[in-house]
Amino acid sequence: MQTETRQRFFSSDNQKWATPKWLFNRFDSIFHFKIDPCASEKTAKCKVFFTEKEDGLKSSYIVTGK
Repeated sequence: MQTETRQRFFSSDNQKWATPKWLFNRFDSIFHFKIDPCASEKTAKCKVFFTEKEDGLKSSYIVTGK
């Protein structure tokens, strides 16, 4: 594992990090994600996404798709 990757994933300094594109692509090829519930404008991997302020994990969109 690269030093930069290790520092990013195993540090508690900041919990705001993006899923690496290669990892997202691997799972997206199986699950075909439509929404990113925990993102920012810079890190969103899907057209539909929620920021920390919007709190996508509490959104009814997650359950209903609306």
